[in-house]
Amino acid sequence: METIKKQLNDEILLNLLAGIEKPTFIHLVTETEPKMNKRNNPFFGRVKKLTKRNYLLATDYQSRVIVNDLKEEGQGDFQAQSMKGLKHLSKVVLQSLSEDKQLYARVEYFDEIKPETTFLVDGIETDKSELDGYINKYSNKGNSQPQERKVNVLNFKFENIQEISINGEIYAR
Repeated sequence: METIKKQLNDEILLNLLAGIEKPTFIHLVTETEPKMNKRNNPFFGRVKKLTKRNYLLATDYQSRVIVNDLKEEGQGDFQAQSMKGLKHLSKVVLQSLSEDKQLYARVEYFDEIKPETTFLVDGIETDKSELDGYINKYSNKGNSQPQERKVNVLNFKFENIQEISINGEIYAR
């Protein structure tokens, strides 16, 4: 039996996410433009990264860091810094403070749950090895959390979310 996908747009996504108060697992398919070297890069501006992964919504970042720190016999005195350029509209939805008022979904990911990633060059699936040396490596080294098991959060622009599975329903653009 084929799963019926419901229509997804930014307004529907806002309605789905704005009322979430309790931690909720979701599955996202996102399409982003990876950060790339500009100089002598024949792929610059032509690559999209399609990622499929499970995430957790509506987590209190500071509380999660403190709990993990205490589990590791830490001090539990972590203070989250204020977000630069973003404000919370709800536990999950963020909005840019700039004129564009861009909306974001804040999600938590776990290193144990590996994403399924596909790279597209001009819409054609391309092996990542062909892009090595052109795509910048992601680093989470600026993380100020004291504990070993970090709380990993991402903010996805609404426009980059192509599909969401939440509460047994699938929505797609």
